[in-house]
Amino acid sequence: MLNNIEKYDIFTDTWVSLYYKLPIPLAKLGAVEIDKKTILISGGITADYEASSSVYTLDLVAIKWNMM
Repeated sequence: MLNNIEKYDIFTDTWVSLYYKLPIPLAKLGAVEIDKKTILISGGITADYEASSSVYTLDLVAIKWNMM
């Protein structure tokens, strides 16, 4: 399970943990940058190995998670 957001650096071939924590621990989730100010997280598997249909956005300006 992941508690934080990581990004893959193709130049160093490494994963880098970002400052932001996920609203709930998830694995196998989908993430996309909407614009330079918003990240969208959807789906995944919870710590109880249940499928999640939740969708969250992270406002990078306000540093705030919102559930859709």
